[in-house]
Amino acid sequence: MTENKQAIHKIGYIRVSSADDRQKLGLEVQRHALEALEVDEIFEDKSSGRNDDRAAFKQAIQRAKILSCAGHEVVFVVYKLDRLARKTSTLLLTYETLLKYNIRLKSLKEEIDTSTPTGILLFQMIAIFSEFEVNNLRMLTKEGLAQAKADGKLLGRPKIDATIKTRVLELYQYPNLRLKDIARECGISTKSVYNIAKAAGLQRHA
Repeated sequence: MTENKQAIHKIGYIRVSSADDRQKLGLEVQRHALEALEVDEIFEDKSSGRNDDRAAFKQAIQRAKILSCAGHEVVFVVYKLDRLARKTSTLLLTYETLLKYNIRLKSLKEEIDTSTPTGILLFQMIAIFSEFEVNNLRMLTKEGLAQAKADGKLLGRPKIDATIKTRVLELYQYPNLRLKDIARECGISTKSVYNIAKAAGLQRHA
């Protein structure tokens, strides 16, 4: 009797932190890399790697489980390990879940393949250092903001001087003056002119 061995099925997962246009390039780079590996299906998220409640991520894991239970040899592919998750706990839990269903995990950038002992070791090491990097960056940012505040530096948008606000309200009384003309005269943005007038309860009538 001939053994009916199912083909290898590759499930790909790509992610960027937000839907911002600047992130689109990151998605395309990941997609091209996975397509070059002839991945069968690609699931895509636009969400933080620290968010465990990602729709496409859950769908990709579920799809991999279904295929494995159907007798396929399944490989779960990501471009880089931090695309999978940014938390060590999530990375390790995901690995344990995939292992339970005999699903290999492959990361292209780090050349990790959990089908080998060396691949498993690399995965565990990078998972730990990945979260360390995120936590270290967060701490440095917090320290930088605290130092800037201690040095008397203003954080966020600078407040508009009361004299400028008064001038804005004066000019706002003239309907023939456009908001952008008032903004240019006072050296602030058009939106600021509108906000100042709104806060003062002023309205323009056609």
